[in-house]
Amino acid sequence: MRIGKMLTIGACVLAPAMTMAQAPSLQEQLSAQYKVTRVGKITGTPTIVEAGTVLEVQKTGIAAFPPNSIRDCSSSYQNGNIKEPGKFCTNMAAARGQRPLYLATGEKVYITKLEVNTEKDKVTLEVLECDTCNAVKEPSSYKAEVNFLFAKGTLSSASAGQVEDTIGQLFAISNGGK
Repeated sequence: MRIGKMLTIGACVLAPAMTMAQAPSLQEQLSAQYKVTRVGKITGTPTIVEAGTVLEVQKTGIAAFPPNSIRDCSSSYQNGNIKEPGKFCTNMAAARGQRPLYLATGEKVYITKLEVNTEKDKVTLEVLECDTCNAVKEPSSYKAEVNFLFAKGTLSSASAGQVEDTIGQLFAISNGGK
């Protein structure tokens, strides 16, 4: 009888802990909301293998680079402000003849990478112009990387909804995608 009570008490104590351990991570929750596009390369140009979520740019100022650029120069987004990539990075790109294009408000992009770094309180989105969505005559497929920076300690306890709200200030999910 005594052993039965102890097992019941143990089960009551362990059940909530096991439930918490099975809760999806912030990365998993965001990945469910924002499906990453699979991209391949045919003749050196990005080719959409499997389309994911299409986003619409909400603020101008995100630096994008040609698809063949060697290094990604990341823009940052914090407290409602976009910060351009550093001069070192843009100078390196310029030395290769690669100048940034700034994504315009209303332009549509695919997500090609979504990464959550709770230690650095940073969510990184890599995006690629959706040439078919933007009805361009000359495909360009410029790519951009944006680091969403949060106050120290924020991501360890943030809900997916809070992070989505921040991402939504810069990128809205497009209903007319593809």
